[in-house]
Amino acid sequence: MKTFQIFIATSFIVLQSISHTVVAETELPQTTVAQKEVSRELKFTGTVEAVNQGTASSQTSGRVIATLVDVGDLVAKDDVILQLRDNQQRANLQTAEAGVRAAQAQFDSAQKENLRIQEIRKKELVSQSVADNALASRDAAKANLDAAKGRLKDSEEQLEFTRIRAPYSGIVLERHVEVGETVNPGTPLYTGMSLEFLRVLADVPQKDIDAIREYKQARIELKDSAVTIQGDALTFFGYADPQTSTFKVRAALPAGTAG
Repeated sequence: MKTFQIFIATSFIVLQSISHTVVAETELPQTTVAQKEVSRELKFTGTVEAVNQGTASSQTSGRVIATLVDVGDLVAKDDVILQLRDNQQRANLQTAEAGVRAAQAQFDSAQKENLRIQEIRKKELVSQSVADNALASRDAAKANLDAAKGRLKDSEEQLEFTRIRAPYSGIVLERHVEVGETVNPGTPLYTGMSLEFLRVLADVPQKDIDAIREYKQARIELKDSAVTIQGDALTFFGYADPQTSTFKVRAALPAGTAG
């Protein structure tokens, strides 16, 4: 308390001395003091990661005859990235196509015959049982045609499965197979990630998490760049890391942000 009193007295004497000397010469400048809110920023280091990242796997059996992309390559959605041998699938497709043609011809014939019989029945020149049989034959032919079309669709899908396509535009991270290897359904082929949708993951100390949860705002500054990006949305993990006492906070970047 003694120190505080001495500080006040000394200050007063200095001010009085300055005032006594200067006031006679010139008027001291004046300023207005106003209350102003100053924003507080908290800075954390984060890691950029892809929202969409995954592994493309085989949906059929076959031998790899071509790997069309490699690690680091950029691909567009639906680009063919790997080709399996498709001899058997093409043969099955041809058989299915022939089956549809035969079933269609059978149905057309049964349909024509049924129409003819039904017209005759109206004139009571044939019995009802004959008319019923003609209708049943037409319905059976229609069911056979539908089944043939189903087999054709399945054959087309099996052939398409031999052409592995990129599920989204992005970059190839890993290739799991080589030309000549035989794969089965579920065999991993490529791992990649999309560069269209990115997000930043940061660890926030427990003492700061409440303030961030309240205001829910984030600005991302890219390393070694003057570019600043506004985070679209924040996601808060509901638990703290027991080792570091930090919470993970995720900020979504606008679609199309360069990675």
